[in-house]
Amino acid sequence: MLEQMEAWMTILEELLDELLKGVELLIPTQNWPG
Repeated sequence: MLEQMEAWMTILEELLDELLKGVELLIPTQNWPG
């Protein structure tokens, strides 16, 4: 059960990373603070 949970977390992290990359392409992040 715990191993399955960790696998899901890894998949979600990868999807989130890809999503953030896509957002960066759509929105110029240099306009954001930080």
